This record gives sequence, C-alpha cells and structure tokens, in this order.
Amino acid sequence: MITEQLIRPLFEQGLRNKEIQELLNVSSYVVSHWRKKLGFPRTFKINETRDYDWKAIQEDHNNGMSETKLSKKYGISTRTIYDAKKDGRLIPREYQRKWRTHKQIRATVNEANARYRARMRAQVVPGEDIQPIQDFYANCPEGYEVDHIIPLSKGGLHSLSNLQYLTITENRKKSNKI
Repeated sequence: MITEQLIRPLFEQGLRNKEIQELLNVSSYVVSHWRKKLGFPRTFKINETRDYDWKAIQEDHNNGMSETKLSKKYGISTRTIYDAKKDGRLIPREYQRKWRTHKQIRATVNEANARYRARMRAQVVPGEDIQPIQDFYANCPEGYEVDHIIPLSKGGLHSLSNLQYLTITENRKKSNKI
C-alpha cells in the first residue's frame, strides 16, 4: 500500500514518474495519481524543464510526422507537444481532413441517384405510357420486388412487358442474370 510518507520524499528528490514506478513496483497511474494529489508539477523534475531541439521537431512535424512518432523519436510526451503548440514553440501544420463530410457524402449519393433516374428515363420504350409501370411498382405485394426479366445492365428495357414480381430472395439470387 502506497502512503504519502513513502511517496512524498521521492517526489521531493525530483525523481521522474518512471523511476518511482520501477522503485515501488506500482503502475504509472498510481504514481500520476499521487503526484497530482500531492500537488507536484508535471515537469521533468521539480522546477526544471527540459530543453528540446524544437527546430528539428518542427521540421519533422512539417514533414508529416505524427505527435506519437515525434514523442517516441525525441523522448517527449504528447502532452508536451500539445503544450508547445499552445504556447507557440511548435507551429501546428495545416489540418487536412481525411474523411469526407456528411455534405460531401450526401452530394455523391444525390449525383448517383440523379444518374440512375436519368438512365431509367432513357430506357423507357419511346411512346409507352409510364403510368402502368408506376402502378406495377405501386402494387408490388409484400415480400416481393419488381424484377426486370432482361436486366437493364444487359440491354433490357424499362417496359411493362419486361417486368415481373419475384420474392426478395429470388431477386437477389438472380441479380443481373437473364
């Protein structure tokens, strides 16, 4: 059991968390907890800060090295890197979004839907009334889907004579086969 009388002198000596952790054979969380509870600063040693080669760190950071890789290469915590960005010792690089935003995804989906609708309109037999086809879709029984006998991808037309009802599983098995 760690007590204040046991751990306080170690902090006062200026030992690092890692050294105390190994000395007392406890986890880093226990040492951090006691350091915070007793009010000792987070710095490398009490009232002492380490001087890092910020120009080299900045150069690696600008070349795309992540904070985690910087911390491993230079023996520096990611928290110190964060603090350095806050106080101006390290200039953050411009953030580049790696993922598409919701609006970008929605725009892509809308484009695809518009292309599909245009293709469907183009594959209707010229002069044929569209209303019976719409009624055929509207009257599709529960558990069934409308299937093109000759798939549109194989040159079939979007006409009433090329439509049939198939169960959902049959339609998925058929896919775009004739």
